[in-house]
Amino acid sequence: MIRIRKYLRDNMLRADVINLLIGTYGYKRYLEIGTSKRDENFNKIKNVEGFCIDPEADAEPDFLGTSDQYFSFLDQQDAETRQKSKYDIIFIDGMHEDKQVRKDIENSLRYLNPNGAIVLHDCSPEDERAATPYDELKRQSTRHMGFNWNGDVYKAFVHYKWEVNKDNRNTCFTVDCDFGCGVILTDPRAQEIFPAPAAFTMNGYNADTMRV
Repeated sequence: MIRIRKYLRDNMLRADVINLLIGTYGYKRYLEIGTSKRDENFNKIKNVEGFCIDPEADAEPDFLGTSDQYFSFLDQQDAETRQKSKYDIIFIDGMHEDKQVRKDIENSLRYLNPNGAIVLHDCSPEDERAATPYDELKRQSTRHMGFNWNGDVYKAFVHYKWEVNKDNRNTCFTVDCDFGCGVILTDPRAQEIFPAPAAFTMNGYNADTMRV
């Protein structure tokens, strides 16, 4: 059994978590959803064939468009091309919205090679303001008021872990670093099962991210 968690530290950045998984499991193909700026994370990922997508041209993405558009594009290809388009590890850091992240997880799993991994950024918001849902944030006009906005990504991760992954076929946990890195490991050698917290409040979630 590979217990990757013993190597994880709370002073890591998201790139460190991704590179650790790559080195541990020998991953070769990497997809990044939501690049923003290549130097922030994408260029820090080592020893893989990387591909990034973003709807903003300033991000210099390999695919200019949303994650929905990218996966729709892949779905339209022939079976051989779709198979060759699968990845070993996928990093989700696109739209920080519960509904969208659920779709990103679902689509990523379809294009993930056996024993692959998914990493989600922003799974442990600093406080309730940072976790403000996108629609509410737009109404409040506070998106650019100088605080780190993580959105409600954590809801999508919790939903996957406790609703979709009920049989614990995949190992899911949050690394309490860099605003929370949620990890989904499909490698059966990584199986570690933890009891569910009693309730998913913001305070309870932040206090127990390594179990959630």
